[in-house]
Amino acid sequence: RLDVVRRVEKDIQKTITLMEEVQVEVNRHKAVAHETKAVKEGIRNAEDEQWRMQASIQHITRQISSAKEKLVRLEHSSALKKEQAQAHLQTARQACEDAMSRAGEQEKRQKEIEAATHILQQRKKDMIKAHTQETEDILSQYNLLREQVQDYHKTLNMAM
Repeated sequence: RLDVVRRVEKDIQKTITLMEEVQVEVNRHKAVAHETKAVKEGIRNAEDEQWRMQASIQHITRQISSAKEKLVRLEHSSALKKEQAQAHLQTARQACEDAMSRAGEQEKRQKEIEAATHILQQRKKDMIKAHTQETEDILSQYNLLREQVQDYHKTLNMAM
């Protein structure tokens, strides 16, 4: 009878230890869930920034197109007005240089935005991949612990 009491005390001690381990895992899971929420917020912010950059790219593309159309109109208008050809030609050349300068700057900005967008997309993929792996690891550990606790309960029930 004393052996049974000792075994039960030993089993109770094991149960307490396992419950403490489970609590540690639960706390770790909560921390991972909080971190996951932060990562999702970061992804959401990156997606918002990506959307803004794409809108900016579209706006810049429209500006380039508009500048090119304006240049064509100016050149056509100067050909029709011979008497004012010199004045209009000078104006058109100046407008052309300005438009090309803006177009170059806008094209450079567009490439920078596209590069930044690509980097953000890669970061997003990396974050999702890391999160998925971490979640799978935690679930695997949780399932292993759950099986150990079930085995322990079976053993305890058989002992009783």
